[in-house]
Amino acid sequence: MVSLHSSHSVAIVLPGLAFERYNSMTDRDIPSTNNTQSPLDYEEDRPRVKLGGNPGTLIASIPALMGFTPEESLVIVGLYNASTTGRAMRIGPIVRTDLGMRSIAEGVDQIVAVCDTLNEPEVVVIAVSEEEELACGLLSVLGMFFEDNLVGINGLHWVEKIESGAPWCFPDGEMGGVVEDVDDNPLRTIGRCSGALQLKDREERERWLLPTMPRLDTRELLAETPGGKDADEHTDAILAVTRLLSDVVLGHRSLDEVIEDHEALMAVARLAIDEDDHTFLVLCAQGTVNPVMRDMVAECARRTRGSMRIRLLALLSVILASNDEGSLAHFVAAGAADECAARSQRNHHDCLTEEMLEVLLATMRCGHQRQTVRAVVACSLHHLASLTLELSGECAADVVDDAEVEELIEWAEQLDEALDVLEWPAITRALNL
Repeated sequence: MVSLHSSHSVAIVLPGLAFERYNSMTDRDIPSTNNTQSPLDYEEDRPRVKLGGNPGTLIASIPALMGFTPEESLVIVGLYNASTTGRAMRIGPIVRTDLGMRSIAEGVDQIVAVCDTLNEPEVVVIAVSEEEELACGLLSVLGMFFEDNLVGINGLHWVEKIESGAPWCFPDGEMGGVVEDVDDNPLRTIGRCSGALQLKDREERERWLLPTMPRLDTRELLAETPGGKDADEHTDAILAVTRLLSDVVLGHRSLDEVIEDHEALMAVARLAIDEDDHTFLVLCAQGTVNPVMRDMVAECARRTRGSMRIRLLALLSVILASNDEGSLAHFVAAGAADECAARSQRNHHDCLTEEMLEVLLATMRCGHQRQTVRAVVACSLHHLASLTLELSGECAADVVDDAEVEELIEWAEQLDEALDVLEWPAITRALNL
């Protein structure tokens, strides 16, 4: 059985998060979130949320930030000064690694590389481990390492488990306070409102995309000649998915019903594997409908194998990044890259997917995965514009049969109507990132 597993460090950027001082005389920065632009990825219209001055509140927010509750892990939160005249610290990159030295070295190198591009960078380092000596030793060593690399230390904290009421300590073992409510904090609330996936732990994350049965037979789709479709065939595939999305949004069908429908999943797979149409799945996922598309693509990935599964995982990663689920997006992309590398016989689909994953992982490592989202959305819009022009009669000179011209125009009208289900304000924001 194929297992989506990766030991890669997780590097993500959470747009709009900030550390600010309530009082410039205090000696600790207080985490909060707002919608001010950062030099990293960001998104407008983010609600302003203050997490408070207690590090226990920041620690309690980590499960919401990561999408799961890390155990036996090192979490490094990068900060930078977004102000040119004062001090307005904002959260930039976040890295989670296992406690093995190789994993830590990779994660630390990633965050230092990003911090080198930021103004007045600092870090908060949180060791999550039941082994006090190991955790506190790592914190002490990393504190010196970051200072040697000109990265300021905002906080060094150790906690055995991230759960409500658990004590957190300084590297010397002295208790500093307790972890606040993990299930009731502002970031968890924001995650619920956006439909972000919240997994219990790493084990649940590992199981989330494991292959299931019955398996979809996508051999005919994989065998199609690249570039061999007419405009009406592209439109037919797009219409099938937009109608599914519309049915769920309007309440005509439940999401559970759709993801159990063989034909519905085949419609998603048909778009995903096409060299032009695959970007439309990401376009559909912009805005509040993101969780719907996420679950449809995820179920399709679970029910497929090989080239099709890897392509779906790559697209799922971009869809997750669209909803600021950066940690999970990186996990899925890294797992897809591992599965792609393990294939002994590759085809042209694998080559395109591999290029997608290389770009996506590279932008994730430097905190700019939203650039990939923007590029994919732009490609999809160009593709739709091309289809609309072709269907609306731009190619009529090449068509002898009047009935065929009328059929093309009818396709164009159906496509225009189907696109109403998309959230265009969210698409516009994605393009303006």
